[in-house]
Amino acid sequence: MGNFLYFWFPNQLPVFALGFVLYFVLNRYPLPVLSRTTSYGLLAVIGVVWLGAAEWPSRCSRFDSLSFAPTILVASLSFMAFIFVLAKGADTVFAHPWIRRLGVLSFSSYVLHFLFVHQLPAWTGGLIDITATGYSAIGMGIALWVLTMICTTATAALAYRLIEQPGIDLARYLTWSRSSPKGYTGSWLFVR
Repeated sequence: MGNFLYFWFPNQLPVFALGFVLYFVLNRYPLPVLSRTTSYGLLAVIGVVWLGAAEWPSRCSRFDSLSFAPTILVASLSFMAFIFVLAKGADTVFAHPWIRRLGVLSFSSYVLHFLFVHQLPAWTGGLIDITATGYSAIGMGIALWVLTMICTTATAALAYRLIEQPGIDLARYLTWSRSSPKGYTGSWLFVR
């Protein structure tokens, strides 16, 4: 019941709404590009806010009022600030071409990463021990993360090209062929 109430659309609607607001702010208003120093400074401030929001409300009575805000809203607002700095800031370590490419593959990666997180420990023949404790657990976590990223990214690139992109093209074809007098001709799949 708890998972249903958390993941159902009315509870997630503020996240979508904030994403729409951010999209239109970034695309409709000419905002100046931040310098690299300003970009890193704002990213550092956002990081401190994230740490503070995660740790201090539970440890300090002065922050009790923060605990009334839904966690999903606090997380969404902080990620909005992060995305805003990436969009309007200078190139940083978070805005390199390989990170942008990972963003293109993000939906396929999201769908596929569960497979690798759950199956890699079995596929490695016990090399990754998910029951480890102490420092060994940190090493196992890093190894699982690295292998999951490699496998997920490679598989997501295939899924993006073979499944996701043709699906997007099909949707464009079906919607544009009705609304456009000339029809849609931009896909290798549906060239007229």
